[in-house]
Amino acid sequence: MKYILIITLLICSATTFADTEDTTWLYNEASLGFYDHDIIGVKFDSPSLSDPTKLQHLNNPADGVIGMYQRMFFHTQEHFSMYWGVSGARWAINNNPFGSVSGFVAFRYWPIRTTNVSPYVEASILGPSLITRYNLPGTDLGGNFLFENFLSIGVQLGHTHVFSIEASCMHYSSAGITKPNPGFNVPMALQLAYSF
Repeated sequence: MKYILIITLLICSATTFADTEDTTWLYNEASLGFYDHDIIGVKFDSPSLSDPTKLQHLNNPADGVIGMYQRMFFHTQEHFSMYWGVSGARWAINNNPFGSVSGFVAFRYWPIRTTNVSPYVEASILGPSLITRYNLPGTDLGGNFLFENFLSIGVQLGHTHVFSIEASCMHYSSAGITKPNPGFNVPMALQLAYSF
């Protein structure tokens, strides 16, 4: 992920900055992404709730695909935009596939907007999500109703800003509403997006 950030900063430093009139706001975005532990072998651990000095391993899917649609409903002149969106995904934990459907509101910050490259950071918390199976062999996710949270770093490319590349870290859990609440993480989903 740090290499994506470094490449983005190098590209931005080589491009000229655009006036506000030259940067176009595209209101719709459709994306398709994937996660495969064999390709993107990242694991996240988190502090244990009973003993914060110990790390507990959270469930990570072995693989998955995700499709997402976002619609911008607010933006400032240059640096901040907000989206509502929906996502559908297929994940597999311990070779047991299941699906998820989520709704969310996302906040996107654009530190730089140029004519050819516009990097951004995007976050969403507590997006309601339904999963098709929660009681998987070896894992009980606590219920079919979870929340989807994600943090993404991405870049829009080209003069028309139509294509984007994005890396997302995702977390699904019931936010303590149900017990048990192990949740699961998608450490790094890579997504390609088309804006229109």
